Amino acid sequence: MGAAPNEDGTVGLRKTVDVFLGDRLVASYPVVLEANNPTDQDFIEHIRRYMRRHYSKDEIAVARFVVRGVLD
Repeated sequence: MGAAPNEDGTVGLRKTVDVFLGDRLVASYPVVLEANNPTDQDFIEHIRRYMRRHYSKDEIAVARFVVRGVLD
């Protein structure tokens, strides 16, 4: 059974985004997005914005992302 939609029709969807610099896992972020059918790219963009506070532009540019669902 899925989550009930909010009043505006959005549903909170949770995924984990793993961030790699080179071949090293540097972070795993649990993310909940409340949107209509968010894509994996939406989750990645959310994390890229967050990373601006902690990583250089060069590091963000070369970072690789793996988006995992709750059951992955």
